[in-house]
Amino acid sequence: MTNSMGTSLSRRAVADYLSRFSGIPLVSIGIDFPGIPGVCAENTGCVRTLTEHLVNTHGRRKFLFLAGSPGHQEGLAREAECISTLSALLPDADPPVVYACDFLEEKAYERVTKLISSGFSYDAVVAANDQMALGAIRALEEYGINVPADVSVTGYDNTEDSYYSIPALTTIRQPMGELGARAVRYVLAKLDMINGQSAAGPLRSSCVMRNSCGCRSRLSTDEYALLPGGGRGRGSVRERLTEQRLRYQLAQRVRTEARFSALRDFESGMTVSLGMEELLLSFADGIRKQNIEFCALVLFDSGVRVSEGGRLMMISDSKGIRILAPNGICFAVRDILPGGLPPELVTFVCEPLVFASDVLGYLVCSTDSRDRYLYAVLRDQVSAALKRTMLLEEERNREKALETEVQNRTLELSLSNRKLTEEIARRAELERELIDISNNIMTRIGQDIHDDLCQDMAGISLLGEMLYSTLRREGHPQAELAATITETASETAKHAKQIARELYPAEFASNGILSAVRQLVSSRQGIAGARIRLEIQEGFFVHNSEKALQLYRIIQEALGNALRHSGASEIRVTLSMNREVIEVVVSDNGSGFKTRPSVPKSRGDRSSSVSGSSAPSGMGLKIMKYRANVIGGSIGITSNERGTVVRCRVSR
Repeated sequence: MTNSMGTSLSRRAVADYLSRFSGIPLVSIGIDFPGIPGVCAENTGCVRTLTEHLVNTHGRRKFLFLAGSPGHQEGLAREAECISTLSALLPDADPPVVYACDFLEEKAYERVTKLISSGFSYDAVVAANDQMALGAIRALEEYGINVPADVSVTGYDNTEDSYYSIPALTTIRQPMGELGARAVRYVLAKLDMINGQSAAGPLRSSCVMRNSCGCRSRLSTDEYALLPGGGRGRGSVRERLTEQRLRYQLAQRVRTEARFSALRDFESGMTVSLGMEELLLSFADGIRKQNIEFCALVLFDSGVRVSEGGRLMMISDSKGIRILAPNGICFAVRDILPGGLPPELVTFVCEPLVFASDVLGYLVCSTDSRDRYLYAVLRDQVSAALKRTMLLEEERNREKALETEVQNRTLELSLSNRKLTEEIARRAELERELIDISNNIMTRIGQDIHDDLCQDMAGISLLGEMLYSTLRREGHPQAELAATITETASETAKHAKQIARELYPAEFASNGILSAVRQLVSSRQGIAGARIRLEIQEGFFVHNSEKALQLYRIIQEALGNALRHSGASEIRVTLSMNREVIEVVVSDNGSGFKTRPSVPKSRGDRSSSVSGSSAPSGMGLKIMKYRANVIGGSIGITSNERGTVVRCRVSR
């Protein structure tokens, strides 16, 4: 049906499409193509006859021609014939105005509506097909322009709609049945199924005069010959015929309403289907309710050219309904169905399943229904339902894939979290071991200093004292030097003892943290000119010996830093606790750290809270942080020009 394809495709596009089937017998209906036999209706004469009728019989002078698609061979021929006829009949009149409406009723309706809005001055509308003519009649009637009293309208094709339109449409009848029969006979001859039959030679078309041009609907001579008496008494015959037509139209309307009610149920059944199998079952059930004996649904393979591979998904025949989804039966679509068409399927309808630009597959149905629109409605409904179901399945597959990905990612994160937890525990254990090693080393060094170095220095001091006494009795001039050695050895012994006490606080081991801190503060009093104040909350105690030791070391380090670097005149050591937390604080009024600039908390306040990473780099600060981490505590350091506060908190 190249004439139908040409309404929406260019001649070249149709030719390219036909070239894909060069290996099988082809017949073109409507448009001639080189190398392809064609059957067509006579396109010359009928438009001229109809145009002459409008001018001579109805006195029409100002014509509007509604053309088809640009480049459509048959449409251009009809347009040229109308223009040439008017030029010969009305040489002094304006040529007809031509508008292309692509053979579509809605486009013709919109075009005529615009012309009416700007001032409609035509008295005849000639359309290149019936659909555009019906669109023009609808627009004219809506604006109160009477057809045919004010404007004559004609079409082309003699469709069923033209017969039942109001007013009945004057048109041109093409012998479509004979065109189809000729084409089929040619293909059968090529397949050696019948004797040779030529497809050449155009078939004659004829004018059908009805009400839309201004005439009364006429019966042809052949139609009168079918009436009793050969059509004698034509007035009563017309009345009887009108009654029969009304009855026929009413019966058609009842059948149409019943059919569309079934189609609505059919569509709603497919709409609520959630999967491909359910959809196909609903479709097959609806097909059977439409009394279609045979139907097969084929989907094209995804990503494969539509002329190559397909999958039979559903078949409904005398043996019952078979749903082959989700995988279907794969086959080459050149066979139409797996193994070819069934022998009992002498004639069939093949409808493409298309949604927007997506080519989904096709339907193969037996020709049980005389309603030619039924197959198109089924095609559109199942195409939309298939696309919806495919999108739902894609979405479900995406959800499953996403769920699987989430599970995999969750597992990976769980494993990573486990490894991280193990690494944190390992590092914490390593820190604990390092602190233990540090404590052991400090203790051992302290003990060595106390037991060896201090004793040796005490011995040197004692020997020096003895040397001084001997030299002084003898009046030796080096007696004073011996006295100096003795004093230096004594001071060195005291200093070594202090270092040993700090490295190995014997007071801590025997009397606990409070006694050790008091001893520490007492030993540091007056160093660097700073006054140290110790404040202990009443009832303060630390049960856990490890926590007590680490807190002592933190106080020791913070106090040492304050004495060495702050230049403070006053240092305060505070020990306090509540139900949940033990807190030790070492604060001073010195110069503070030289921290990196930070956003001021308020005007005139340049204080900043620093942790080990924000504070000036130093082994002492890092060790304090490690010690706090070992006992599950935290270190906070606040420093500004008014001094520094080191605060350690740990749970009781």
